[in-house]
Amino acid sequence: MAQSDPARAELLREQWDHWQQNAETRREALLTPGFDDDERPWLPSPTRDARAVISAFGLDAPQGSPVFGAIVNAIRRGYVGAEHDVAELMAGRGLVRARQPSPVSIAPTFTATVAGYLEHRRPSEKTKREIERYVAEFVNLAGDKRLDAYTRNDFERFVKFRASRTVGGKTDGSIVRPAAAQTVAKALTFLRAPIDHAINHSDYAFAGPNPAVGIKVETYIKPVDQAVMPEKRPFKVGEINRILRHPWFTGCASMINTHERGAERLNGAEYWVPIIALLTGCRLAELAGLSVSEVMLDDPHPHIVVRANDARRVKTRSASRCVPIIDALSEHGFDDFVRAARRAGHDRLFPDWNAASDGTGEQRWNNSKLIRAFNRTVIPNQLGDVLPTSARREVTFHSFRGAFKTMLGSSEYRLHPNIINEVVGHAKSTLDQRYVGTIGIDETYNAVRACRFKGLILPTPPVV
Repeated sequence: MAQSDPARAELLREQWDHWQQNAETRREALLTPGFDDDERPWLPSPTRDARAVISAFGLDAPQGSPVFGAIVNAIRRGYVGAEHDVAELMAGRGLVRARQPSPVSIAPTFTATVAGYLEHRRPSEKTKREIERYVAEFVNLAGDKRLDAYTRNDFERFVKFRASRTVGGKTDGSIVRPAAAQTVAKALTFLRAPIDHAINHSDYAFAGPNPAVGIKVETYIKPVDQAVMPEKRPFKVGEINRILRHPWFTGCASMINTHERGAERLNGAEYWVPIIALLTGCRLAELAGLSVSEVMLDDPHPHIVVRANDARRVKTRSASRCVPIIDALSEHGFDDFVRAARRAGHDRLFPDWNAASDGTGEQRWNNSKLIRAFNRTVIPNQLGDVLPTSARREVTFHSFRGAFKTMLGSSEYRLHPNIINEVVGHAKSTLDQRYVGTIGIDETYNAVRACRFKGLILPTPPVV
């Protein structure tokens, strides 16, 4: 009819031009999970249409259920197939019903999947930047393809690339070494998680399998000489005694020259943070963000509350806990130090401990001036003659935490592992998590309050 009527032919051409101009917008709407724009109702919305179908036929398919997702995917495939048919007809290639077109992928691209995952999970800015960095590396290697176009080989290439890199050597005492299996596995996990998210959310139109699953990272990691890379370990009591003879704890030359011996006593973070870490087993960031109000001195069971606040996150669910203030810490003057901070109106217990900035707004306590000074100056000065110089240092500030847990696990105290894990914030076994759950401070305090390091010589505390 259009061929015999110029007016109809012109109208058809205008409609076809409009169709082509809006093709990309329609496709974006089709492939965006959950798309439904009230201001542009002419754009296709499989989710909106699915609700209408479910309502019209009285189906039991609540939104978010597998049945609802199947209906959405069926409607989406219909739209995509129709787009293909119209294009075939307008190109003059005959009736589409006479041929079997190849399936059209409606799976989202990897970067679109990651964007949806980040929007849903809303990780910390630091984690978000890590994910984006690994995603950029992967896309550079394998391309930004639709999820069903990737193969296991794409992700193995990424693992090989990561495993081939070296780390370290940027600071004094840092050893150049191959990438660790844990680091490479973490990078792969950041790629695998968004795909898992897509598989578990039907709006993404990708049912799997996940090509990043089942890759054994360890098989790609270069072996490391244990003489060069010894395992991290707890401090020994003798090493702690040597550290506690450093000027931070016994008297320094001045408030500026804190590594030279003198009569100036430090009464802030340099002195108290290592002491508290040693006698509580708290993580570095847990102490850094500790507020005065989180130290419960007047409770029947004196303790420190570890929880997320403005200055810190907690590492895991089990990390949120109540840490007993053992007798050895109270006797050393900790209570007086806390009360002095309270009288001074401090919010944080260590206002003189400043975090390093990584440009993301995250507070990096592990890279703060205090911790760098402890790891790079205090430890070498006090233990340099007993630690190997050609290997990675096997003890750091974190070794206080290991020493405390080791002390609690001594056969002398016969503490149940659940008590120890509750105090230090480690996860219990799956079965114990289910049936034991959180152990109250009344029980943990009475179990550990009398525990002490045998042979430990604490310095005389500074006058508050």
